[in-house]
Amino acid sequence: MANFDLKVSEQQQTIEALRLALDGVQDAVMMFDTLGHLVFVNTKAKEIALWHHSGSSQPSIILQHQQRQEQISMSLLELCDDNRLDQLALDYYLCGPGNLLIPFKAKLQAFFANEEQLSPRLHTLVIKDESQTVSLKNSLNFHRKHDQLTGLANRNELERQLIEAIHDARVNHTKHGLCLLKVERVKLVNDVVGHHAGNELIKSYASHLKASIRSNDILARVGNHEFAIILWQLDANNGEAFANKLRDAVEGFNFTWEKREFRVSCSIGLVDIDRDSDSWVQVFSRADLASQESHRSGENQITFYRDIADKARSYQSEVEWVGKIVSAVRNNYFELYYQPIIDLKRGGALSHCEVLLRMREPDGTIIAPGAFLIAAEKYNMIDMIDRWVVHNSFRYLAENRDILIDHLNINLSAMSITRPEFLHYINELTRSYLVPTEKVCFEITETCAVENMSQAIRFIQGVKALGCKIALDDFGTGMSSFSYLKNLPVDYLKIDGEFIREISTSKVSHAMVTAINEVAHQMSLETIAEYVENEEIRLVLQKIGVDYAQGYSIARPAPLSGLTTLTKSLEFVEQST
Repeated sequence: MANFDLKVSEQQQTIEALRLALDGVQDAVMMFDTLGHLVFVNTKAKEIALWHHSGSSQPSIILQHQQRQEQISMSLLELCDDNRLDQLALDYYLCGPGNLLIPFKAKLQAFFANEEQLSPRLHTLVIKDESQTVSLKNSLNFHRKHDQLTGLANRNELERQLIEAIHDARVNHTKHGLCLLKVERVKLVNDVVGHHAGNELIKSYASHLKASIRSNDILARVGNHEFAIILWQLDANNGEAFANKLRDAVEGFNFTWEKREFRVSCSIGLVDIDRDSDSWVQVFSRADLASQESHRSGENQITFYRDIADKARSYQSEVEWVGKIVSAVRNNYFELYYQPIIDLKRGGALSHCEVLLRMREPDGTIIAPGAFLIAAEKYNMIDMIDRWVVHNSFRYLAENRDILIDHLNINLSAMSITRPEFLHYINELTRSYLVPTEKVCFEITETCAVENMSQAIRFIQGVKALGCKIALDDFGTGMSSFSYLKNLPVDYLKIDGEFIREISTSKVSHAMVTAINEVAHQMSLETIAEYVENEEIRLVLQKIGVDYAQGYSIARPAPLSGLTTLTKSLEFVEQST
């Protein structure tokens, strides 16, 4: 009997130890039998669950739907279904004391007395309080979509909302708008009173904007000093009204910090969102272009993209060329062409060849340089093109060093000749390829040389030291072309084509070409006439005594790869005669 009492005591101690252990865990633990009677409930379950007793010994827990806010009472036996339990955890909160709503996860475990028992003796329900996890997820989700400083939607969220607005415009044929607002003088505030003040300015401006828009519009901070507003259901009429209201709001904003008052202005761009809008990128880009136009117009100006659409399309075309230029350099989509320059004093014999540039599109279309060189110069990419042209021209000469021409003429931009590193680049290439530099003639324009006189002289002296020649292109365009010519150590003058075109019909052009040719010869320089477009012009040039001619009447541009074949055929003809 004593042994039996001892075993019972040990079992009780074990049960009490388990009870204490379960009371210490952070999950709610409930044990109930097959009739739904509670056998054990730990302290956590008592704290978080709101129990419903209907007078029976089968208590229920109360749940509230997350969306509909209706409450239901579930007995423990009704929870003995894993699939149902998982669905309840997705759709409902656990109701706790004091109107507490607790997101939860639940797990059900059956307990069998032995392996042969077919039905469980007890069920254990473990409910995990997910409040902290859900709170953390909500916090992370909020910060993922919102700007940390202002609490407004951030750029990522704006992009998502823009996509929805475009989709709505396409499907429902509605119209919306995007307003981009760039705050000016924030840097002044940062510099004068510190970045903390600058941050407070942005927060204050955000609050001011929020109070100025409709409740269904979406305000976002999309850059350090930039805000964007998606304007739902905006047509041309209420778009104008909104613009005027917004202008009044921003004009009335002033920022004060430590008794100093700062006037803050902005530039505003507005673009329509309709079924023709291609993408959020296009819409945002158009709003940005409109805001840039406002910046150029003055303080607190509003520009509608539709009013500058033609101008913006021109700009967009230039931007697209920038991408094409980079691709052409990287993938060798550029191609070198040549145009012959003949010797008028040797019966039209081939003397020089000017290197010309073309771009080949992926579909094989050949594009003339006029289409992309303007964009290249505007966006400081002309140096990149010059390097490509020089590199490939030098490689051609290195591979065809016995070619029967006096010079291969290579055009250079002002940007290249004013950069010392470009001259270093030429030096490196001549050594790497063992270029026959006596066959190289660089062409620089008169305007380039005059506007960058000291750098031009240094460049000319540098390449002439390598054995290269220099041609001064478009000569005669300046008002005082002769006055500085004596300071430029060039070898050839290429007379401006405007004079050449009119030489047979204009006495002034005839006199100008005659004068340029005589002065050049007095200075031991040789002359080249461009734009020789017919035989009559060629004959006049020969009579005046111009040394070389170039133009469509002589030969049209052709791929440089064919020059070697041409010179070999000319050599054969000369040998035959």
